[in-house]
Amino acid sequence: MRSLETIVVISLVLLVPNNIGYAAGYASSVKASQENALDSIRIAETNGVDVSDLVVWFNQAVEFERQAETSDFSSCVSLDDCNEKADRLFNSIEQVSIAMTDQSKTSSTYNMVTIFGLFAVGAFAASLVVAYVYLNWRTFKVQRFLEMEIKKGEN
Repeated sequence: MRSLETIVVISLVLLVPNNIGYAAGYASSVKASQENALDSIRIAETNGVDVSDLVVWFNQAVEFERQAETSDFSSCVSLDDCNEKADRLFNSIEQVSIAMTDQSKTSSTYNMVTIFGLFAVGAFAASLVVAYVYLNWRTFKVQRFLEMEIKKGEN
C-alpha cells in the first residue's frame, strides 16, 4: 500500500507542474493574442474604421479571460474552454480589423481618384466656358468695328 501511495503522490507532483506550465503557456498565448487584437483595433481606428463592433467583441473576450482567471465559468465550462473562446475571439478581431482596414484604404483610394477625376472634368469645363466667353467677346468687338460709321471730318 505504501508504494501505491508513493506512486499517486509522485504522479500528482509530476502532473501539477505540467498543468500549471500548460495553463501559464496558454494564458501567455492568450495575452499575446489580446495585445495583437488591441493593436489591430487601434490601427483600424486610425484608418477611419468604425470599431464599435470590434470593441464589443474585445470586451467579450476579456470577460472570458476574467472567467478563466477567477474560475467563474458562467459563459464557458472550463478554464481551457474560456481561454480557447477568448483566443478565438482575439484572433477573429485581428483578422476582421485587418480586413476592415484594407477595405477602408481601398475606399479612400477610390474616393481620392474620384475627387481628382471630378477636378479634371471641372477644370476642362471651366476652360471651355472661358474659351466660349472669349470667342464671343472677340466676335462682338469685330462686329462692332465693322458696323461703325465712318465720319467725315469737317474742314
